Amino acid sequence: LVSGKSADAKGVISLAGGRFGPDKDFLALKAGAALASRALGGVGVYDVESQTSRVFVGDQGHIYEIAASLPVDTSKIGGYAANPDWAWSFEQFGPTVLATARCLSQIQFFDLDTSTAFADVATGPGASDGLFRVREFIFSGYTDPAAGVVLKNCAFNNFTDWVPDSGTQSGEFTLPSDGGQFIGGTGGQFAIVFQEKKIHRLTYQGGAAPFQRDEIEDKRGCIGPNAFARYGEMTFFVSDDGFRVTDGNQSTSIAQGKVDKYFLSRLNYAQRTRVSLAVDVGSRILRVVFPTGGNSTPDHMMVYSMDTGQWTHDDCALDLIFEAPRPGIAIDDDAAIAAVAGTSVIDDVEIPINSSVWLESRKQIMSVANTGEVGTFAGSNRAATIETGYGEVMPGRKGFVSEVWPVTDANTCSAIVTTKLARLGDSEAQTSISAMNTVGFCPLVVEARFLKAQIQIPSGTDWTEISGITTDAGVSGEL
Repeated sequence: LVSGKSADAKGVISLAGGRFGPDKDFLALKAGAALASRALGGVGVYDVESQTSRVFVGDQGHIYEIAASLPVDTSKIGGYAANPDWAWSFEQFGPTVLATARCLSQIQFFDLDTSTAFADVATGPGASDGLFRVREFIFSGYTDPAAGVVLKNCAFNNFTDWVPDSGTQSGEFTLPSDGGQFIGGTGGQFAIVFQEKKIHRLTYQGGAAPFQRDEIEDKRGCIGPNAFARYGEMTFFVSDDGFRVTDGNQSTSIAQGKVDKYFLSRLNYAQRTRVSLAVDVGSRILRVVFPTGGNSTPDHMMVYSMDTGQWTHDDCALDLIFEAPRPGIAIDDDAAIAAVAGTSVIDDVEIPINSSVWLESRKQIMSVANTGEVGTFAGSNRAATIETGYGEVMPGRKGFVSEVWPVTDANTCSAIVTTKLARLGDSEAQTSISAMNTVGFCPLVVEARFLKAQIQIPSGTDWTEISGITTDAGVSGEL
């Protein structure tokens, strides 16, 4: 009815030019290979020594490394008793992966070159709710019932030394008590630190007090320990008033009001620590999964396109999403080899085996299903529904429509038209579902002033885009 405009888009990704493309279903790395309990956090790191991506996921009692598509227990001896209502926090520091979770007495470490299991950092900061890195320093944040929100940083380039000392630049300080509990932080050249009701920027300045703290948000924070993600200099996050992004100076909304209202009206706020957010660098999309209604685990997903600024959504059945570098191309992946080299016949491949073209370190989004299986968004195309808003096919009077033409390369789709006879306040009437015929339109008969059309594309259908809907319409016999 209005080409390139949509009032609702489900199971799709927003593309430039008012188009939509298919979104992908969850695909388990190994069907049936599950964690012992609900996933609380995950991370993907890049191992420079082996030039491979390595993935770690934590549940209440374990940390696993995903090896050969299987979760392998790499917990310390005796395992863990992490708070199931919080999250595992991971941070890479050179060849070491550090980890912590609420209710642990000490942070954990795993050497990518030599370790087979995590272990306590014996001289670490003690209890910690989350970790993040700023330049050559690891920070630990902890909501201490007695001392308030305490931030500690290790000595320069030494995660085993946390004794405050101006000489090594290790230290600690407290955050304002009116900001609520520590939520988490993102790092790099500077840090963004979240409390429930405040946001801070930490900047390295050297000297006896090496970090300067600036409060950039006084009444707004982040709702959960997995509800933020860094993308370059920008940090996306979910706050009590919706979806936002900050550059370290101020935050702005990315959700145009009604999208925030849609999310906030459905979120099970009591389970807000289950919200997780992650960025797919290659596709330039942001995914957010969250529990709705009375659900305690995420059952709904919203997808934001950085290229168009538009949102889409769909149902899901996930515990968690997180970011990880894509793996390199495997020797037995014929399709990927052919895409790069033009042939999958090894003897005919002219690219050297040690060439960087076989490596892939851009981040993708990984996920853990509510069945405990770890996977990616690389399955078949999701079922897609694209619906227009109400419009007039014959401006100012009733119109007659006999054909709806989806502007798409999908060979299988169908249409439903909903009408309001004369006024937008009239009750709705709906046609039966009409499948697209071999000519390329969905035949139906409808007569009204105001109409909206819904196009449905079944799951598993092979297609690349839908850009609009046109109709065969004429003036109705009635005004």
